Amino acid sequence: MNLRRFRNKRPYKILNSRGDVIFSPLYFADSFSSRFMGLMFVPLPNLPWGIILKPCNAIHTIGMRFNLDVFFLDDDNQVLEIRRDVTPWSLCRNKKARSVLECPAGNIPLNEINIGSQIFFEDFF
Repeated sequence: MNLRRFRNKRPYKILNSRGDVIFSPLYFADSFSSRFMGLMFVPLPNLPWGIILKPCNAIHTIGMRFNLDVFFLDDDNQVLEIRRDVTPWSLCRNKKARSVLECPAGNIPLNEINIGSQIFFEDFF
């Protein structure tokens, strides 16, 4: 798993409104270069991990090697839009989004996050 671009980042986990962990680990991409690169050129990880791009309202999957599930979030981490199974070489945008959660497709069950759901981030350790 190629985590070099996130080596100085702390991992987080995603919680639903009940406090249940629904995905981990997750890394914040909050610099221009980490947002631009995202998961680009990363081979499909053995253990899934994802990123939160902040600030962000559009993503590309140029150079991706696997499909993504993409969740557009507002300032309160409420889900505005969900795009499942986004293929490589695609573009996605939501003008109202303030951040975007990306993870390998299929790692967050369909019933765990819906449009309107609020998610929370907590330290992994």
